[in-house]
Amino acid sequence: MAYNLSNVKILVVDDMVPMLTLTKSILSIFGLKEIYTAQSADEAMELVIKHDPDLIITDWMMKPKNGLEFTQEL
Repeated sequence: MAYNLSNVKILVVDDMVPMLTLTKSILSIFGLKEIYTAQSADEAMELVIKHDPDLIITDWMMKPKNGLEFTQEL
């Protein structure tokens, strides 16, 4: 059974650009089309408000606000 993931909105949050790029590439292979990326918790919050993603993948160890603080803020 194949799943249609083309309408699923994903937000990836990581302060390391290579990890953002890698994660976005992997998600694209699975057919996801709406992939948003943020390099900070503050940038991610703006994208959450703007795009209302279905799933958020966040790095735990970021600065100045880490992934846990970001999820608590959500």
